[in-house]
Amino acid sequence: MDFIFDFFASIFQYPMMWFYNLTGNYLLALLLFTLLVKIIFIPFAIKQQKTQIKGAKLRPKIALIKKKYKGRKDPEAARQKQMEIMELQQKEGYSVFGGCFQLLLQLPVLLGIYRVVQKPFSYMLNVSQDLLRKICLVVTGNEVTDLNSVNQLTLIKQLSDKGIDISTITLTDANGNILEQITGLPDTTLFGGAINLADTPNVTVFSWILLIPVLTFLFSYLSMKIIRKMNAPAMAAASTPETEMSNKIMEFTMPLMSVFFSFMVPAAVGCYWIFNSIFSILQSLVLAKLMPLPTYTEEEIRQYEKELKASHSRPQSAPRPAIRSRHHIDDDDYDALPEKKDPQKNHAQNPGKNGGIQPSPVRDESDKNRNN
Repeated sequence: MDFIFDFFASIFQYPMMWFYNLTGNYLLALLLFTLLVKIIFIPFAIKQQKTQIKGAKLRPKIALIKKKYKGRKDPEAARQKQMEIMELQQKEGYSVFGGCFQLLLQLPVLLGIYRVVQKPFSYMLNVSQDLLRKICLVVTGNEVTDLNSVNQLTLIKQLSDKGIDISTITLTDANGNILEQITGLPDTTLFGGAINLADTPNVTVFSWILLIPVLTFLFSYLSMKIIRKMNAPAMAAASTPETEMSNKIMEFTMPLMSVFFSFMVPAAVGCYWIFNSIFSILQSLVLAKLMPLPTYTEEEIRQYEKELKASHSRPQSAPRPAIRSRHHIDDDDYDALPEKKDPQKNHAQNPGKNGGIQPSPVRDESDKNRNN
């Protein structure tokens, strides 16, 4: 998987280098870089918004299903209600987990971006592995075999603290010719050195850098709160007491996880998360304005229910009789004809037909005596 992350990191390293050369400020370059990433992911955000719109349109229908099972607490009713809701969502082409697949697609890209932020030597300064090993040897005094374990932001901080001029660390050939050299390092300090983004926040040491985890939590929580509010019509359509509780828990647990990780990585990574949360809020507001989700009041839902009942109560037109063939009399039709029900009986009743012998009439005895 590392080669996938390295591939995306190699793509995003050039914008980060260009923004830093343009501004000369690491924090501002990080801000513009985060904005660029958000712009690149706009198609995914638009697709997600369309999914939310589709979910919001289902709210009246799902409200009727919930009303149908209102007051029933038995497991069978809950199972049947959930099954009907899922069948409706499947019929309308809406998936609650529609956005998860998009997040999975973005994950390798986001991890590649994280590497660009975390490894300025490799992706901003384009330093070779041989020179990076030599820099580590000068700073720490130890040979480094696994460069992936090197915290490059911390390495910049160590160079600054020890007063080592990075231009003096060069990579030369056998004749002493300089093959590779760094003339300067990114300035990761803020407010005259009060905050160094290469430092890792630490609760045991009070400094202004502790503002980074605090701001990470605030903006992350605000981002989730606003996005959840914007998507409320769609989320309400498929919400259950369990999902409501899960969403409320995630509103706090996700920001707290960001704070937890912000104490494990350099502050520059925390700044990236802060900028990402800010742009996520702005993106949600813009999409909600351009592609608003349909909303339904309880009165509108009741009106929809009345219209639905009225459409079901209308008399249906009588079905047209099936067209019979002109060249064939079906057996059912044959049986339906009274004169065709019993050919033998019909022959007895109509002896003159079909070549039958007509019996002589029975003469009355009284007429015979009268003639005599």
